[in-house]
This record gives sequence, C-alpha cells and structure tokens, in this order.
Amino acid sequence: NKLRKELNFFLHSKFFSNFKLIPKMPKLINLLIEKLEEDIIYPKEILYKEKDIPNHFFFHLEGKINIYFEHIDLIVSRVKNSAIFGQVEFFGGFIRRSSVECVEYGKICKISNQNFKSTLKSLYDISIEDY
Repeated sequence: NKLRKELNFFLHSKFFSNFKLIPKMPKLINLLIEKLEEDIIYPKEILYKEKDIPNHFFFHLEGKINIYFEHIDLIVSRVKNSAIFGQVEFFGGFIRRSSVECVEYGKICKISNQNFKSTLKSLYDISIEDY
C-alpha cells in the first residue's frame, strides 16, 4: 500500500508541476493526489457538455479526447496526453463553454469540486463559496 501510494504520487505529481493555478506546496499536492479519481474512458463518452456546471477538472493520461463546440458541431482541439483540461471554468466559476468527447479508450484523472474545496479547507481552514 505504501509503495502504491509513492508510485501514484510520482506518476501524478507531474500534473501539478506545470499547473500554475495550484501553488507548489508539497503538502497540498500530496493531498490533492490522494483525491485524484482515475477513470477508464470509452469511445463516444461525453465527459461534459456546453453549459454544464463544472464539477471536476481533468488530467489526461491516455487515449484521444476532442474538445468541440456542440452548437456549431466544430472540433476545436484534441487534448494531448498529460494535459489538464476543464480547469478554466472550474476555477473561474463559469459554465462549460465547450463539450468534451472521448474518441477512443483511454484514462483520465479528475478532481471533484467538493474534494478540492475540502482539501483546501482541511489545510488552510478557509471556506470557499459554491458558485
């Protein structure tokens, strides 16, 4: 169990190393890594749609994922491996401006709004308003 935890930390810490919205604080990063939920993704699976309320932000591990504007049926980009997506609306408190669909089997990690806020609260004893 300890080895698995160390391996997960090593594998997932790279996501946070280039993520400028989260301070480079080892204790915070450790707790957030513990809260990461790893999911298998499937072809045609919709991770979120335009106008959804952002409940998660995501880290792409493998597989092909498209970001598109549903209202005009236009693919605007493909999420690269090891990329973070969904964070702008998550941290900005905006509704989703695009939709995200899986093209092939793969893996993602995600952190929920609730887990993110509870981690900050446990570390810093602050309350973050829901948007």
